[in-house]
Amino acid sequence: MIKPAYLLEDVLRALRKLGLDTSLAGEEGLWTIRASSGDRRVRASLASHRAVVPGLETLGAIPITRLSVEAEGPPEFIEALKYRLRVELLRCLG
Repeated sequence: MIKPAYLLEDVLRALRKLGLDTSLAGEEGLWTIRASSGDRRVRASLASHRAVVPGLETLGAIPITRLSVEAEGPPEFIEALKYRLRVELLRCLG
């Protein structure tokens, strides 16, 4: 039930906090985020659509979003990226 725009903001914030240069491309329903700095690279895609979920019909159509992240870099960067994404995305739920 979280709007995709908020998820995009959180992912971009996480990448920027890691010192990466970011770019966002896409349109309503499908976005691609690319980020890099030196030997560190991240590609994230976010796909979203609205649907009525069984058991939650009273809410009507809600955003259903899938986030995929691919990353390259040293092991410590990958761990820092996972941590930063967890922290930033948890803020959406809070």
